[in-house]
Amino acid sequence: MGSAIGVNLNSIFFQMNKIYSDPINKVNSLVGGIEKNAEKLKSKGISTDVQKLQKAVQQMTEAAQNQEAAELALGQARSEAHSQLKTLKVLYEEAKMSIKTHFAMEQWATFGIPDKR
Repeated sequence: MGSAIGVNLNSIFFQMNKIYSDPINKVNSLVGGIEKNAEKLKSKGISTDVQKLQKAVQQMTEAAQNQEAAELALGQARSEAHSQLKTLKVLYEEAKMSIKTHFAMEQWATFGIPDKR
């Protein structure tokens, strides 16, 4: 889909959230109508700052791209943190089990094992 104001949503490399794409599509449609009917609007004394609309769409598109990149980075960081947490838990259980199998339960607390389970 081409855009009347120079932002082609198909060329954007990410799937823009509808909360952003819907208003952008509405503005694109409005700008297209304004451009097609400029003479009619002028005859009624109506003027619209199309450049201001174009700039707002460009800024919204960039903000959406920045948000998408931030969400992607957050997702990757979260995945890495969960992976590290899983590794930590496995290592903790291995260390705890080696102590539990070699020492009486009354001594476990001296090794930092908080309970007797």
